[in-house]
Amino acid sequence: MKILQKEAKKIIGGNSSFSTSDLLADIDAVNIANMIRGNSKLHLSDAIEKYYSKSGEVNRRFSEFIESFGGKKEFKEAVNNVNLKTGPIVMDSGKFEKYGIPTDNQVKAIREAFINHVLDQAAKEKK
Repeated sequence: MKILQKEAKKIIGGNSSFSTSDLLADIDAVNIANMIRGNSKLHLSDAIEKYYSKSGEVNRRFSEFIESFGGKKEFKEAVNNVNLKTGPIVMDSGKFEKYGIPTDNQVKAIREAFINHVLDQAAKEKK
């Protein structure tokens, strides 16, 4: 399991189809969407400007992302409820035919690596 987690950790935010820029774009999109959901009068352009401003939420992007689930516990539960065996991540990756369906241990390692990466990044942010 440790080897699987180590390999999964290399993929998340690494030189892969799940690069740091892809991860940040996805997290930022969720955070900006949540800003707009919280204020229906907020225009997308204003939300983006506010989010990326010098003192904006981008400085706490991982913390905001975790909080959007309700906190660390709920974030972990949400990630652990994603079906990585038949869900869009596997099916749309183009790797399904080549590598097959991930094993239970591989799925667990991927989830743990993602959870740990996001929590580690949040811990580095200024509170």
